[in-house]
Amino acid sequence: MSWSVNQSIRDLKIEIRYFYVAEANYLFQELRRNKLKVILAPAPNPNHQGHMIRIIENKNPQWYRDLYHSSVNFRRDLSFKSLDRIRNQRDITYKVSSNGYDLIYRNLIHERLTIGYKEVGHIFPPNNLVRSYHELPTSNSNEIYGLNKCEFYF
Repeated sequence: MSWSVNQSIRDLKIEIRYFYVAEANYLFQELRRNKLKVILAPAPNPNHQGHMIRIIENKNPQWYRDLYHSSVNFRRDLSFKSLDRIRNQRDITYKVSSNGYDLIYRNLIHERLTIGYKEVGHIFPPNNLVRSYHELPTSNSNEIYGLNKCEFYF
C-alpha cells in the first residue's frame, strides 16, 4: 500500500487505521495526564532566610519533550488539537500552508507502530500487522527494528 504520513489516516485500510487511532488516543491521554509541574520547596542548604528551590513534581512525556525541543515554537494546545483530530479521524492531508502538527503526530505514531519504542523501561515492539500493510518485513521475535533511531523515546 502506498500511504505516507503526509496523508490523512482516513486513507488507510480500516483495520490498519484502528491502530493509528488507538495510538493517537494513547498519546492524547498520556499528554493530558502528564503535564510539567514545578513547585517551590525549601532549599536543603539555604543561603538566606526563605531560600527556595524549584523541584519538578511532574514531567511531560518523553516523546513530547523531544518534539518540544526539536521545534522553536512547539505548542501543547496545538498538539492536543492535532491528536484529537487524528483519534477522531478528522486529520487533514498535509499541505505546505496547513498546520503541520497532524503531519508531525502521524509521523510519530507511524514510527511507534512500525519501528517500536522504549518507554518507562518497557520495550514496545513494532506492530507486525501495520508493518505488513506497509510492506515492511515482519518480526517473529521481540527484535525492535531501528531502535537506535528511536532512542529519544526513553
